[in-house]
Amino acid sequence: MNRGKNLLVCFVCLIGLCASATSLASEDRDPAAPLLVVKTFKTMDEALFDLKNAIADRNYVFIRQQNVDSRLTHSGTENKEVVLVYFCNFNMADRALKIDPRVGVFMPCKITLIRKANHIQMVAINPHMMSKQLKRAELSDICKQLTRDYKSILKEASL
Repeated sequence: MNRGKNLLVCFVCLIGLCASATSLASEDRDPAAPLLVVKTFKTMDEALFDLKNAIADRNYVFIRQQNVDSRLTHSGTENKEVVLVYFCNFNMADRALKIDPRVGVFMPCKITLIRKANHIQMVAINPHMMSKQLKRAELSDICKQLTRDYKSILKEASL
C-alpha cells in the first residue's frame, strides 16, 4: 500500500474512533463508559470560562489550559479547535498516588474541549473505569468520587 492510502486508512480510523467515543461515552447512557462526554452550545471561550468556574466550585485547582498541539507546532499556528484543561484536587491526588503511582496516567485531571460544527464537546476519562483496570480495590472510593466530580463539573459547565 502506498503512503497516501496508509494516511487515508489512518484518517478514517481516527474519525471512526472519535465518532464511537461520542456514542459510547455519555454518562447518562452508560455509567461504565471509558469516557465521559458532554456537549454544550456555547462558544469555546464561554465553555472554557464556565469549565474553570465549575472546577473551582468543586474544590479543584485550575492548573493550565493549552491547545492540543501546543509546543508541537510554531507559536500562533496551534489548533485552537481542541483545548486541554488540567486541574487537580491535590489531597485526592496525593492519596491516590500513594496507593498506586500508575494513577498518574489520569491525574492531574484533564478535560478536553473539542469544537464541532455547532457545539463544543467536553471529554474526560472515566476514573472509576480506569481504577478497575489497575485492579487496586483501595482506589475504588477515590476514583468513584473523581468520576462523580467530573460528571458534576461537566454538567455545570455545559449548562
